[in-house]
Amino acid sequence: MRLLLILVLLLGCVYVSALDLRKIKDFKKFVAEKIKHVATKTKEKLKSIKDSFMATIKTKLTSLKSKIMKKLRLTKKQQEDLDKRMENVTEIKHDHRNPMGDSIFDVNAKSDVAGTLYQSDIMLSRQQAMEIFDEPGRDKRQAFKDHNYPLTIWQDGVYFHFHETADTFVYIGRRQQWPFRGLEKDACTTAPFE
Repeated sequence: MRLLLILVLLLGCVYVSALDLRKIKDFKKFVAEKIKHVATKTKEKLKSIKDSFMATIKTKLTSLKSKIMKKLRLTKKQQEDLDKRMENVTEIKHDHRNPMGDSIFDVNAKSDVAGTLYQSDIMLSRQQAMEIFDEPGRDKRQAFKDHNYPLTIWQDGVYFHFHETADTFVYIGRRQQWPFRGLEKDACTTAPFE
């Protein structure tokens, strides 16, 4: 871009010296039009590159969806158990205060951007997208390790308890209970006491 601008200015200097000074106004218009034309072309190219990158990410995420759905498919026994449990569940009606939606998931779905987002709410950079596409079978994620690691992690763990009357998971304090017995292999935490 800079090289093109320098070339246009150099051409202008040569052009001006070859002609009389009365045509300088015409030359200024010529240079302004050229610069505007180059700027417009550059904006169009950048927009097309951005759009093609987002389309590539959307295509790759769509291809990963079928692999993930295969892993999540229930067996017949699991499906029967789920159906039995679903008989006891009552449907909850939600009042919407905002026409676009009350959660980020609703807003993204109604804005038609949910398909291009990772996990329905994360806009990935090119590097992050490539890391995820290169390792689709990765189960667990790990917190960022800086130069102070392992001094910045809790050595003894954090003890917590989910109260049975809570409608959402709430941290109650240092209780010695582990609500997810048998799920330690799938969780990112471990039971600190057995």
